[in-house]
Amino acid sequence: MVEFFLVANTSDEVTYKMVNADLNEVIGNITVNKKTKDYKLDYAEEMTTHYESATYKFILGAIERDNYPKFAFDGWC
Repeated sequence: MVEFFLVANTSDEVTYKMVNADLNEVIGNITVNKKTKDYKLDYAEEMTTHYESATYKFILGAIERDNYPKFAFDGWC
């Protein structure tokens, strides 16, 4: 399971911290530009895991709804 924690939200971009809840390990931060939908990871050049893609999809939905929860998750509880 991946957990998302809101780190920053500006008019141009939003950043969430990703945590692997199964191992209780911080994965890193992903920042998404609200206009272009481009993303930046603070620890890699591109996405390689389900945790990253799930967080990116979550952020795209948040941008579409203009609603940025402080916490959310994807996976089994």
